[in-house]
Amino acid sequence: MIELPLVASAGILGSAHCLGMCGPFALMIASSGDGGRCSARRHAVFTVGRLTVYAFLGTLAGLSGAWLAHYQNHLVHASALLALLAGGLLVFQGAASLGWLKTPRSTKVAGALCVAARAYRSLLTS
Repeated sequence: MIELPLVASAGILGSAHCLGMCGPFALMIASSGDGGRCSARRHAVFTVGRLTVYAFLGTLAGLSGAWLAHYQNHLVHASALLALLAGGLLVFQGAASLGWLKTPRSTKVAGALCVAARAYRSLLTS
């Protein structure tokens, strides 16, 4: 019974992530000034698209985990290793974004990140 308050508090604490990640998109959708009905339609399309992508990616991750557990049973700790790898990549990306690391600009990944940064910069400043 103690799990329910913990899950509820985790949901409340996780709402800051939702505000930070989806809040700017929701504000951008609502700021066009076309009227309430058009804005509600855009919010509905955005939400359906977001939930569809999340459901697809979650299903893909679940099927991958089930496949690993069933066919590659010698990889008992694969999920823990993948979680460590994902965490390490997040720390690396955060340190690179803060300028703590010098990232090579000649690689394809760094080039793709620079293109994405330029596109988002112009979008967010407008």
